[in-house]
Amino acid sequence: MRPGMTDCARKTAPSGPDDVIRTLLLWHSRGERAAIATVIRTWGSSPRPVGSRLAIREDGVIAGSVSGGCVEGAVILEASEVMASGRPVLLTFGVADDAAWTVGLSCGGRIEVFVEPATTAKLALLEAMEESARRRVAAALVTNLATGDAALLSDDDATDSAAVGRMLIELARARFAERVSGVVEAEGGTAFVEVWRPPPRLVIVGAVHIAESLVPIARLAGWDVAVIEPRPAFASPARFPGVAIVPDWPDAALARIGLDAATAVVTLSHDPKFDEPALLAALRSEAFYVGALGSRRTAAARRARLRARDLDEASLSRLHAPVGLPIGALSPAEIAVSIMAELTAAWRGVLAPRAAYPAMPRIAAIVLAAGASRRMGRNKLVEPVGGTPMVARAVDAALASVARPVVVVTGHEPGRVAAALGGRSVTLAHNTAFATGIASSIRTGIEALPDGVDGAVIVLADMPFLTGAAIDRLIAAFDPAAGRSICVPSRDGRRGNPVLWGRAFFAELSALAGDSGGRQLFERHAGAMAEVAVESGVLEDVDTPEALAAANI
Repeated sequence: MRPGMTDCARKTAPSGPDDVIRTLLLWHSRGERAAIATVIRTWGSSPRPVGSRLAIREDGVIAGSVSGGCVEGAVILEASEVMASGRPVLLTFGVADDAAWTVGLSCGGRIEVFVEPATTAKLALLEAMEESARRRVAAALVTNLATGDAALLSDDDATDSAAVGRMLIELARARFAERVSGVVEAEGGTAFVEVWRPPPRLVIVGAVHIAESLVPIARLAGWDVAVIEPRPAFASPARFPGVAIVPDWPDAALARIGLDAATAVVTLSHDPKFDEPALLAALRSEAFYVGALGSRRTAAARRARLRARDLDEASLSRLHAPVGLPIGALSPAEIAVSIMAELTAAWRGVLAPRAAYPAMPRIAAIVLAAGASRRMGRNKLVEPVGGTPMVARAVDAALASVARPVVVVTGHEPGRVAAALGGRSVTLAHNTAFATGIASSIRTGIEALPDGVDGAVIVLADMPFLTGAAIDRLIAAFDPAAGRSICVPSRDGRRGNPVLWGRAFFAELSALAGDSGGRQLFERHAGAMAEVAVESGVLEDVDTPEALAAANI
């Protein structure tokens, strides 16, 4: 057994297998001798996994790593002898817990490292293996640890397998079929089987705001990423630098990309004409994961439409919708994290059945914009605050939250209010009885909600400093089972608006009259209330010309 390393000062630049192979090929093209060290087996703790590789040039220059630091020194010394003799060597490093850090092992363990000359034949096989990975074809490099002879396996054949040994090749094929790297042993010797399979690939349909967060997270996790987006306004390379954008209709784009068993497809466009052709193609393919953005109600309607297009139940059962683990995600970045978490679990084979997760509530937003602004003397809702109409600022806060749909109740000067919204994606509901008081607007908003919502956030349109984050905090706190079915924002002991009301209170809210905005229900249902802290300024409204002037300072 080799002793631990004493030279811990040597540093290596981070590099992956492809980088190491390219470096070796470059050195070889210049006639420079080199050796290759590969981690073939580990026990206990090891900072580098099986298959990690270190390239050592004859002058001591290195690329890659087999331990993350200190074991490299001993490997480099042995590599010099290997380059001189032309014969491979197998090194074993074993370390007790109290000495682990000295040799670069985070706690006690053992690793075996195979060191061999970087011959022309071996480099050709490594290059072929790398090319297989680029073509998304699984391959395995089988190396006889006694002789260094090697062969490349694929699903179809093996190159020069006789030199490795017939029995070892047969055992290697069995391990390759399992797609797991490792050592195989037979009477004829021992071989290391290094399996390379295509990296996981994520194909995103819809270059929307969630995709802008999901793409970098997936790439950071080592996934290949492609974005399908036929709409020129969305398919901007500036939004997705370094990522393949396919400007074609999803079903045609997926056919061109090709979906293998290492591919996940996630639709984010929230538009059936884009999402559903992609889902049909993906669910009929080998893709290991297929997910779609949308609420539970949207998901149910989508499943019905897919079923009507002759998608069988077995294929339909593969659809993950709503996409992502239910972690309470609110912002686009958090939703991207939830999607990446579910993708990772599916790729690693540890994804629990969807029924094991709690369902997330579906909350709508009702923006009350019907008042005549009597105290202001003019329609304050169309007045600018920071250059944006006051009503548009309140609606923007609702749209920035996860609340959907957003219903805007109009009354006084409905045309001016609608124009101030500038085509924002909302549902307009006109209250013809707005002069009778705010209660009629609440009732109009509730009547405009679709079936299936679990609650609604009632937003006053004269709150220009409201934020989507504040609304999202109310939604995150909503949990009727825990006694939190009315969620009220507060700051420094002061309660305010907007208020989230669970569906159970819709009937009582609809029965209100005059200018009662629901506060009279607080005392009646005190046990169902939860106060939610919000940031400073969120609760401020604008009722007077002086307040409007102050808001624009």
